[in-house]
Amino acid sequence: MRRAVLVAASVAVALALALTGQTRAFATQQQICGNSGSGYCMNDWNGSNQYVKMYNGGVSHEDFGVIFEVSACGSGKVTYNAKTGTGCPFSDGHIDANFAGWPIVQVKYWPTGQCVGTTSAGTAWLGACADNSGQNGGTGVTDVITAGNQLLNRYWSDFYGGQLASGWLCSGGNPGTYLYLNCDSSRATSWGGF
Repeated sequence: MRRAVLVAASVAVALALALTGQTRAFATQQQICGNSGSGYCMNDWNGSNQYVKMYNGGVSHEDFGVIFEVSACGSGKVTYNAKTGTGCPFSDGHIDANFAGWPIVQVKYWPTGQCVGTTSAGTAWLGACADNSGQNGGTGVTDVITAGNQLLNRYWSDFYGGQLASGWLCSGGNPGTYLYLNCDSSRATSWGGF
């Protein structure tokens, strides 16, 4: 009986993920950690379903992964039109030009189905994910994966008026410190786990 219940639950989860168009990379807890995967990891702090802070790897509340916005900008990647000087998803075409072709993603906390967004101070919190076109989500849930597995946040890059030096995700550097979404490029974290 127990086995039948577990099989039914697994089928229900797989069906739910298939219907939403989102796939999960691993069946076990997935962690996104700084220092290319060997540093502190994103953590739903104390299971609050609200704040995202950094903590040691291999503990609870760290089941984060990336989901690709498959329809965003028509291809799920940053686009740029040299003739018009415009692109997508950033409001400044210079940023689109610099990162054309890189994937557009959200960082999702699998247990609650929420995505990492931003507070007005630039600290990370969990909110509504955007749809596959990158619309209708919480503030700051859209990022672009760039070289070195760094994440550039669309909201903060637009907020700072297209300055390439701003809007990067960075680890707070110590257990219990926030994940930040508005760091300058000198503090951009190279992430591991996606």
